[in-house]
Amino acid sequence: MKDQLITLLHITDSGYPTGSFAHSWGLEYAIYSGWVKDINSLSDWCKDSIQYSFLPLEGRVSLKAWDLAGKNDFSGLFNLNEELVAFRTSHTMRTTNAQMGRSFIKITNTSYKDSRIEKLYTLVTQNESLYCMQHPIAYGAILNCLSISKNIMLKSLLFGILKQWGQVAMRIIPLGQKDVHFFLACITDFLNELITEELKKYHNCELQSVCPGLDIAGMGHDSLKARYFIN
Repeated sequence: MKDQLITLLHITDSGYPTGSFAHSWGLEYAIYSGWVKDINSLSDWCKDSIQYSFLPLEGRVSLKAWDLAGKNDFSGLFNLNEELVAFRTSHTMRTTNAQMGRSFIKITNTSYKDSRIEKLYTLVTQNESLYCMQHPIAYGAILNCLSISKNIMLKSLLFGILKQWGQVAMRIIPLGQKDVHFFLACITDFLNELITEELKKYHNCELQSVCPGLDIAGMGHDSLKARYFIN
């Protein structure tokens, strides 16, 4: 059996070739628009975006994908993918999120020999939709295949987004490493509280996203004349 900690460290490393480093998830637009300009406004952006959008949408869908993979319900994963796509208003965010998902499945299929991962990879490569397979669905399903708990799966997914926002902030605002990493260390309690509550209720909850600023940033990013990140 693979060492779960080492496996997790491997697949969440910034060098793992999924393309996640190229995404700002709307933060670049928020910075250029003046919404995020210092560590306090960055903290507000991250907390609101996680609590009102990424957790009840990407986070919740990753949990449902983890469950579906445990039942070998591959058709359920594709149905879930269509549902998730309908929530995101930005074409670029939908397509790049799918590119990340496909890249994650491809490299993990190469790195870890598992029949379920191989089947998912085959089904995804046969699908012609630009929006298949969204990253949080791929992530939840793959981590189930790798025997990583849904609790750890969700924490690593959301903290990965927070880390990337920290990298974006250091490059563009700019903020120093000291401020950003202190913020990341302090936000863990907030994140753990949200995840604990989500794990209790996600089975009976529909997907949700109520964060208009994030939607506006996602759509606005497509119109930026000069940008560092894809979306």
